[in-house]
Amino acid sequence: MRFINVRELKSKTSEILRAAAIEDIIVTNHGKPVAVVSGIDGRDFEKIGFRSGVSRVRETPAPYRMEAVDYEKPEAGKPAPAPAGKSAWNPLKAVFWDYPELTEESTLSRRIQEARDSPIQDAFRWYLSRFLERGRVVDAWRFFRLDEIRRIMPSLRLSSRAVAKWTRILEYYGNP
Repeated sequence: MRFINVRELKSKTSEILRAAAIEDIIVTNHGKPVAVVSGIDGRDFEKIGFRSGVSRVRETPAPYRMEAVDYEKPEAGKPAPAPAGKSAWNPLKAVFWDYPELTEESTLSRRIQEARDSPIQDAFRWYLSRFLERGRVVDAWRFFRLDEIRRIMPSLRLSSRAVAKWTRILEYYGNP
């Protein structure tokens, strides 16, 4: 096991990635371990895909994609084609990557409306903060009104980047 600091990782990335194929490398920041760089081969990649769900292996960018194969059923594991007339790309996956049931637009619309009508606004605030942090502006506008965003945004815990972005947007589109 080898220890390197962040500066060394930045300046010698290729060399370190080659070394990670042989041994685990611990990355430190100010002397404290913060990450482990560990090499994988193709078979390990497939196992990681199965652990994370076969869909993750299929969504891997084309140059790095390996077909998911169930070694006990060699005919299984072939990716299903996208339904005819529908694109496989879904912008809601960027917002709700960890909640696949919310990537369907009709389900999400229903859940947001239920949260909007609820006397307890915690769920509604959660949906709004996810869109403000991770979503595209056009997608946020499909599900939320500008006055809702303006009213609730100051009470949300958002990154400074998201606050700056949405403050500019709200200033540009003015008061209702």
